[in-house]
Amino acid sequence: MAGWDKHINSISLVVGDLERAKTFYREVFGLLPLDQEADLAIFGFSDLYVALRQDPAYKPPRPRTTRPGAQGRRPVLDLG
Repeated sequence: MAGWDKHINSISLVVGDLERAKTFYREVFGLLPLDQEADLAIFGFSDLYVALRQDPAYKPPRPRTTRPGAQGRRPVLDLG
């Protein structure tokens, strides 16, 4: 990809519990949604937008080791 400046300005995340995820962004980052609907909330950082879309059927992946044979677990942040 010649010419790509390796900059991401928006990401979309699927969450099982939108209210819980919105509380996380408010309490941890001090952010309020820029826009929201019944199943969507958009947050803005300085140059990054995060769209949270609710899917009640969503189940977060189970933690797994960082690489084959590695000790410990990889942290997984479950926002609902």
